[in-house]
Amino acid sequence: MIYHHQHVVAAREPMLISDAREDERLRDNLAIRDFGVIAYLGVPLITRERYAIGTLCVIDHEPRIWTSEEVGLVQDVAAAVLTELTLRGHGHPPAVNAGATASES
Repeated sequence: MIYHHQHVVAAREPMLISDAREDERLRDNLAIRDFGVIAYLGVPLITRERYAIGTLCVIDHEPRIWTSEEVGLVQDVAAAVLTELTLRGHGHPPAVNAGATASES
């Protein structure tokens, strides 16, 4: 199963969905049934090193059209999240294989 956020990380750009039930990529997604995710706005969290480490998203349980102001607000919050992660030393990509030596990875 592919959740909404996986599309955002792969595309590396914001994803705006007014009604997930009508989006062919997502209409069969269990998040719609299990969590009532109908409208979705997701912004990728991309580090200075250009790693997409996750997303910041907002959802609505009703269909909606996301405004440019709302998109900008979520992007601003995502930037703040990345700043906090960087300041706390968590803004680095996860190790592919933590047990591997340099020659193995």
